[in-house]
Amino acid sequence: RIASVLPATLVAALAWLLWQVLRHHAVAPLPQPYREIVGSGRIVDPSSHNAPLDFLYPISVLASLAIGAATHIFWDAWTHRGGYFVLHLAPLRAELWPG
Repeated sequence: RIASVLPATLVAALAWLLWQVLRHHAVAPLPQPYREIVGSGRIVDPSSHNAPLDFLYPISVLASLAIGAATHIFWDAWTHRGGYFVLHLAPLRAELWPG
């Protein structure tokens, strides 16, 4: 299962890297409050708008990747022919439009 998630994780990592490289050009046209928040690449405490929570950023990225991978695998179990739920629930094996 991990091997099936690895390509998506690599694509996400490359997208993040590309964002880091091109962020300045993408953020420059934005109005000042948005430029500061989006351009920093950090999670901002909504109560102060000026206090980036630097230590939470890597944790939130890793948590997001883990949650995304887990929900992807869970969804595949419902939708793929060899998925756990498809194999154990007959209605999921039924063809709606036989062709």
